[in-house]
Amino acid sequence: AFARLGLIGDLGIMWSLQQRIGPVAARRLLMIPTELGGRDAGTRGLADEVAAPGGALDAALTAARLLAASAPLTVALTKAVYAEGVTSLEAVLQRELDLVPVVNQSDYFKEALAKFTKS
Repeated sequence: AFARLGLIGDLGIMWSLQQRIGPVAARRLLMIPTELGGRDAGTRGLADEVAAPGGALDAALTAARLLAASAPLTVALTKAVYAEGVTSLEAVLQRELDLVPVVNQSDYFKEALAKFTKS
């Protein structure tokens, strides 16, 4: 809708959109006004999940429950890595080397490992 209104993308959309769908598709989407439905958005990688009509709330609640059941430190560190920007494979591997020992020392991991080894 930017081009239709005589605007240019803002708030980093020119960077973030190309990260999600590629530079060619992002450029096209930003310059040529295109209305997308949920399925199209899902197919193009613009939506993480497509719910059946009327099912968006249930899908969101299911995802929220799964997220809430996850290890808080793991979720926080994962969010931090993506907020920093995933710039290259080498950078990601280094961040993993930095963070794996941190989560391996967490109480959550120790408790989960103990449960896993008992079963």
